[in-house]
Amino acid sequence: MTIWIKIALLSFGLSFSVDPFDALSNAIREGKYWVISEEMDQSIELTLGNKSGLYTRNQAELLLKTFFRSHPPRMVSLTTKGNKGTDQFAIGKLSTADGSNYRLFILLREKDKELVIHEIRFQDY
Repeated sequence: MTIWIKIALLSFGLSFSVDPFDALSNAIREGKYWVISEEMDQSIELTLGNKSGLYTRNQAELLLKTFFRSHPPRMVSLTTKGNKGTDQFAIGKLSTADGSNYRLFILLREKDKELVIHEIRFQDY
């Protein structure tokens, strides 16, 4: 795949043919909750601050939308990436425009030969 095709794919959403965490961190930094939700499993474990639960994709999208509106993302850094079996994870930090900082954890799980978001945590720092 040429670099121009990869850039085109990234401009229209996520492409897990590139590093999935790079594409996800860009979507988080830009507050694109709808792009993130497109890559979610049908249900997802979601933590926002001190609230967590198991939500449907639609519920999680609405919660992310509200979260990003209340805490507009400013900077995302992923400091650790790894895998366990076919699962992939990333750990990092989200800084928001309102001065809040969150520990970020993303877990991707293989489903039907594709990586989907199984869990996202934005935990109070």
